[in-house]
Amino acid sequence: FGGIEDAFPPVERRTLRRSSTSGAARAGATRTTALQGLPFGARWFDTSEFMMGRVAVSILFPESDGSTDVNRYDWTPALRDSVVRSAVRGLAHWSVFAARRGIALSFVIEVHVGLATRYEPISRTVAEEENWIQDALVSLLGYRRDAITLCYDVANAARARLGAQWAALVFAVQNDSSSTGTFADGVIAHARLGGPYFVTPVKNGGAATQGATLDNYMEHEMAHTFWALDEHLPTSGWWACSLTS
Repeated sequence: FGGIEDAFPPVERRTLRRSSTSGAARAGATRTTALQGLPFGARWFDTSEFMMGRVAVSILFPESDGSTDVNRYDWTPALRDSVVRSAVRGLAHWSVFAARRGIALSFVIEVHVGLATRYEPISRTVAEEENWIQDALVSLLGYRRDAITLCYDVANAARARLGAQWAALVFAVQNDSSSTGTFADGVIAHARLGGPYFVTPVKNGGAATQGATLDNYMEHEMAHTFWALDEHLPTSGWWACSLTS
């Protein structure tokens, strides 16, 4: 994508605490059930370590309620369906890539719609995105924690419920009529390196990204959630050419 920064530093896991109300964090028989089928050694934070096996993908559709930001965009069923189709096509490329190398890799997708937030996500910067992510996940889960803990709660619940080894969240952002195709700070689709989520607008803009479809972004950002680095220095220079992951 022309050297545009789209992989952000991984979450500092040591600062996070598991939610005592989440299925992945409960003790006893529930914990045993939630951990069945996980790769040996995989823990609550280890939601996307190796791209192989079965991956649970939760596509989430935040919807601004207009209470803080002006409600500029609304999801339609047709537009949501187009996002899901792009995810299917983009992730299928990885399954084919793996199969050619004798590696089993499949993705199982679930969808969560109408997740209310006070903010219009596309109007906010990356530095502010945890605010609307927290709103959306509180709408989904019914309890409040910090945004990253909630992301891990949703990812682990999907991983257990769908019988997967790994999990990732996709936050789809509505901006279909945007003139720029970027967030307020000029950023396009982007991921937290190593997960647990990535964010992609419906329309990704900028001269460097012309010709890249939403399918491409789904494929590309999912790789970042599994620790893949871009093959160029990011604009912020937060990693060096010597870094591997």
